Amino acid sequence: VLDRRSQRRAWADSVAGDMERHYSPGRTWEALARGFVNLLELGDVVDVGSGDGVVAELVAPLAKSITCIDASPRVVEAARKRLAGIRNVQVLEGDMHATGLAAARYDLVLMMHALPYSEKPAVAVAEAARLLRKGGRLLACTLAWLAEKRRVEAERRERSRVLVVDDSVTTRRLEKNLLEGSG
Repeated sequence: VLDRRSQRRAWADSVAGDMERHYSPGRTWEALARGFVNLLELGDVVDVGSGDGVVAELVAPLAKSITCIDASPRVVEAARKRLAGIRNVQVLEGDMHATGLAAARYDLVLMMHALPYSEKPAVAVAEAARLLRKGGRLLACTLAWLAEKRRVEAERRERSRVLVVDDSVTTRRLEKNLLEGSG
């Protein structure tokens, strides 16, 4: 036992100052999220581009209600299976650009890696803003490189030219334009 304890200390010492780059049981982003999520009270939530419902499954105990919406019938079916026993969750097939959901109904709109799949992200963000109650929050996370790649591809199709950009500067500009354009 003492031998194992000393080995654990050796590992921690060997990665001190750089620990987040090394796998350690119980120290994953998922474990961190599962811990911190218990501090939240979410109210009514809509998860736009919800995929198979993994986020809804995580936050359902903290929400009054969760509406999951995804464009893929196959993914919606997978979400319905995953979330079948959770009473405060409903799963709908729909478009992130025009959800068909009631305006000003939600306290929180989640868009977890949904925007890179949009040809018109500003329209999707505007739709998310429409869904929010006064004082509501939008949490939009995206992979910057994928959003930038899709933006460049779309611009290439529109203008038939290739752009070379500095990812960090362009991503910040893209995020600012998306948020300003959505109101």
